Amino acid sequence: MVHRQYSIIWILILSVLALLGCVSLGVNTAKKAAQTNFASPLIYIGPSTFQMGSREGQHDEYPIHEVEIDGYYIEKHEVSYKQYYQCVDAGACREPAYTYDFSDHPNLYEHPVVGVTWNDAETYCQWIDRRLPTEAEWEYAAKGDNNQSYPWGHAHLPEYANTRGDDDGYLESAPVKEFKKGASSKNILQMSGNAAEWVYDYYSEDFYAKGSHQNPKGPSSGREKIVRGGSYQDPPYNVRAASRNSLPPTKYSQVIGFRCAK
Repeated sequence: MVHRQYSIIWILILSVLALLGCVSLGVNTAKKAAQTNFASPLIYIGPSTFQMGSREGQHDEYPIHEVEIDGYYIEKHEVSYKQYYQCVDAGACREPAYTYDFSDHPNLYEHPVVGVTWNDAETYCQWIDRRLPTEAEWEYAAKGDNNQSYPWGHAHLPEYANTRGDDDGYLESAPVKEFKKGASSKNILQMSGNAAEWVYDYYSEDFYAKGSHQNPKGPSSGREKIVRGGSYQDPPYNVRAASRNSLPPTKYSQVIGFRCAK
């Protein structure tokens, strides 16, 4: 009789623990959903093989080589100040080094966040259960299947991207949803100009010649992380889909932002 009573008690205890676990899981799921409902929409890109690099670029864009990548998601827009400050206000992200008086200029909330390090960008992406795209993922999302120089084609068009000068209507950054004409074939915006973008990989000028050609993630270590896309301060040549730049992951710039992938 005593053993039976103990068995019943243990069953009750285990039932309560299981119920608490379900409640905890539900709370965590709801919390995670709340952390992502403001984020940029994700665009799915299926498994692909493409030609990475360029014959018209710098030496670190050689050689052109065939790369295979698995399917993935990438954000349609660059991360805005409005989105990034959700993470700051939650205490998970640091303040960006460059910011505005949003009370006087609320429209600037929709501009790409800049003044963030690679570490800051990675922290934000992880906070919303995403990650930074690899360099290969980023380049394919920008150039598509036709190996285009720019997301929209092979020729630079001022009204399609926010680059150096004011021919495009902006002297500095623009809202992240502008320049729809310049969308890539995958319908992703502003992969040329506006804010340059951190990606996952460490930089190596000769990685294309010796690195993996299947889901490459760059060297295992390095001093700098890759920056892609160019910014509103760059001439057309520097905002090509294959153009590469780099910066130490602890540094920041007034023209470097990011977007996330998954």
